[in-house]
Amino acid sequence: MPFKKLSTDELNSRLAACRADMDKLRSYGASWALDCREMRINEDNVFHINNELRRRQVEEQNSRSSAFKVGDLICFNAAGMRKKSLGLVVALKSLVSDRNAIQVQWAVIPELKPRVHNLEYAGGWSEVDHSIATWYQDDDWFEVVKQN
Repeated sequence: MPFKKLSTDELNSRLAACRADMDKLRSYGASWALDCREMRINEDNVFHINNELRRRQVEEQNSRSSAFKVGDLICFNAAGMRKKSLGLVVALKSLVSDRNAIQVQWAVIPELKPRVHNLEYAGGWSEVDHSIATWYQDDDWFEVVKQN
């Protein structure tokens, strides 16, 4: 069943319907209900609906809006690099399973670099080229210098 296409209200109503069917089947007797095909289908649907609702809840919690907009000038506000760095926000990416990411093109590359997003450092920290637009974790170590 394509539960991803249903709204949250529809999922909640289907979940309630499945649980009501399961209770009705259990009233016939525990041994009969556990062997019933309809019971197994309802249990499977409850499992998948709960997973989809949980996925949506996590996505909602992680989709906090970024303090930055494309075109903002930012600096790396950590390790004394505030006045020694200047970058332009090129793109924003909201991720479900991880922190949001911002892509920065540095005009003045800081000596001490910010934490690169895990999209980038799969090959190792030393291999990241900060002279091109690079993805970083969107966190409080960046500060807006001038908004777009």
